[in-house]
Amino acid sequence: MTASDAKRGEKVEFSAVNVFAGDNNANLSFPLPVAADVYARVRQGLAGPTALCGIPVTTAALLQNMTTYENFEIAGHKVVASIVTGMHVEYADGHTEGTGFEWGILDSGDHYLSEIHETMVDQHTRGTWKLIYGSGVLAGIEGEASYTNNPKPGLKAVRSHLDGYYVLPPKAHGAGQDIT
Repeated sequence: MTASDAKRGEKVEFSAVNVFAGDNNANLSFPLPVAADVYARVRQGLAGPTALCGIPVTTAALLQNMTTYENFEIAGHKVVASIVTGMHVEYADGHTEGTGFEWGILDSGDHYLSEIHETMVDQHTRGTWKLIYGSGVLAGIEGEASYTNNPKPGLKAVRSHLDGYYVLPPKAHGAGQDIT
């Protein structure tokens, strides 16, 4: 029995640090304005809030960020990198909400997909992270975490602190194969 097999069917708690290494697109992440005219007007200071689907917003952007992790292993394998794709909406009241997906890779070559939701108010972010798919040894994985970070203008890296759990499905009795 391997170390990862011993944890199958058990709730495994973890704490980890996700590092978004970039400011001003230093890591090749980029915003793609959803409403380009609104985005341009706000950047030029020409407009206050406008409406996106009837909701007062100042900007809406599609984002893609490359990240790494510190101290994060799943099923005995180190999480080596991930790419986050999503949308951030800045609302007229000053808060920002984001939603998206993270595609992570382990040192074994296996992958996971997680769903992310976050809210930022006054340079403080709170979010949730939910595992929804895993390949290879992660097949059938479930889990979730909450995270916080405090991005400040000019920082070269934003560190999100995650606390959560995951559960790998037990092996099928006598079959030696994962239940999917």
